[in-house]
Amino acid sequence: MSKKLLYIIFITTFTSYLLNGEYINYKVKNGDTLFKIAFDYNMNVDNFLKINKIADYKKYNLKIGNTLKVTDNRSSVSYKVKSGDTLLGIAYAHDMNANEFYKLNKINSKYMLKFGDNLKVYKKNNSITKTKEVKKVVNKTDTKDTINYKVKNGDTLLGIAYAHDMNANEFYKLNKINSKYMLKFGDNLKVYKKNNSITKTKEVKKVVNKTDTEGTINYKVKNGDTLSEIALAHNMDLIDIYSINNLNNKYVLKFGDNLKVYKKSNNSKKVVAIYIAKNGDNLYSIAKKNNMTFNQLAQLNSMKNPNAYKLKIGEKLKVNKTVIIAKSPPKKEVNTSLPKSSFMWPYRGSVIVGYGVKNDKTASRGISISAKIGSKVLASDDGVIEYASNIRGFGNVVIIKHKNNYTTSYAHLSNINVKLGETIKKGEAIGVIGDTGLIDDYRLYFRISYKGKPINPMRLLPKG
Repeated sequence: MSKKLLYIIFITTFTSYLLNGEYINYKVKNGDTLFKIAFDYNMNVDNFLKINKIADYKKYNLKIGNTLKVTDNRSSVSYKVKSGDTLLGIAYAHDMNANEFYKLNKINSKYMLKFGDNLKVYKKNNSITKTKEVKKVVNKTDTKDTINYKVKNGDTLLGIAYAHDMNANEFYKLNKINSKYMLKFGDNLKVYKKNNSITKTKEVKKVVNKTDTEGTINYKVKNGDTLSEIALAHNMDLIDIYSINNLNNKYVLKFGDNLKVYKKSNNSKKVVAIYIAKNGDNLYSIAKKNNMTFNQLAQLNSMKNPNAYKLKIGEKLKVNKTVIIAKSPPKKEVNTSLPKSSFMWPYRGSVIVGYGVKNDKTASRGISISAKIGSKVLASDDGVIEYASNIRGFGNVVIIKHKNNYTTSYAHLSNINVKLGETIKKGEAIGVIGDTGLIDDYRLYFRISYKGKPINPMRLLPKG
C-alpha cells in the first residue's frame, strides 16, 4: 500500500473521529424543532439525524428536556469588554450559558475581566436561548359548590377558570387535570357556582372569559416552522404569540397546530424578489432575513429536499417581499377610542426606547424604561396573571390580563414574584428589574395591548 493512500486513510479516519466522536449534549427547549437545532449548530441535517439515530424526522416525537447529540460548529465573533461588564452578563447577553462561554474562551469563573479585553461570543442569530422551568403553584382545598360546564368552541382552560372566578390551580385541582390537558369540544368540566364564588380581593373585577382578539386569523403550523419564524412572518413578536394563543414556556410546536396570528395589512402585497446568497448564509437565515419560514422559502424555490440542499455563495434565490400599495405610509397606530382604563407606571425611570421606534429591523411594540437592578416592578392595574415564565429574547416575562380586554406585559425581569392564575392588585410587586433576554443593560420592557393588539402605553399612562 502506498504512503499516499495510507495518508488519505489516516486523514479520513481522523476527520471522521473529530466530526463523529466529539459530540456535546443538547437539551431540547421550548420552540425547538429538529431542523432548527441542526441549523443553530451549523450541522448538516442528514448528519444530525444520523448521529441521533432518527430514521424518520416526521414521526420523531421531540419533547422538551430530551437530550440530543450535536457537534458545536457555531460561528463566533469577537466582543470588546465595556465598562460595567461581567462574565455572566456578557454570556447571557449573547444567549450562552456560563460553561459555553468559559469553554469557548478557555477561561474559568475566576478570570479577571479587564476593560478593552477581546472575548469570543457566539453570533446571536446562531445562539441558543435558555429556558427556565415553570414554578408549581399550590392552593388550599376549597369546599365551594360545583356545577358542570360544557366546553364550547373557542374555550380555553384559563378562560373557563376566569369566567367562573377561579384561579388556574383551583380549576386544575377540582378537575384533576394540569395545564397540559387537551381541551375538547363537548367536554364536561367542574366549575364553582357563580353565586358562591369569591375573588381574592374585592377591588378586582371579574376578568372576561378570553381576550377578544381583533384582526387575527388561524395559521396552520407546517413542518420545519419555528415560533420565531411564524411571529416574524406575521409582524409579531413572541410576546404576541404567547399572549394571544395562551401558551406557556413548555409548549412544543407541532406540525398541524393552529395558532392565531395577525392579519396581513390590506395596503400591502407580497411580491417575488431575488436574493443573492452571501458568505455565512444558510436557508434558515435567508428565510428569517426576509420574514419567511424555512418551508415557504423551500416551496417558493421548488426544492425537493431542502434539508440536504447545498447553498452556494452568489446563488440567486426567490424570496417574498412586502410592497406598500398605499400612496401614503400607514400610521404606526390606529387612533381609535379605547375603553376606560386606570393604568399606573410599573416603574419610574427614563423611557430609553419609545413605542414604534425601529430596532434591529422590527418596531418596538412597547416602551423600554431605564432601571436600577433589584428594583421592584409593580402591576400597572388590577388583574389576573396570565403568564409568568421565560420567553425567548425577552427573558423572564409576566403578562397580566385586565378588565375591558386589556393586557400588560413586563419583560427582562431578574425574578418573578407571582404565579400563574393569581389575582393581583394595582401597585403590587410582581417582579424585580433585571437584564434577562437579549439586552446588555438593566431595563424594563413594558407594553399595553387591547384585544390582543399592542398600543402606545403613553396614551394610557399618567403624564409627568
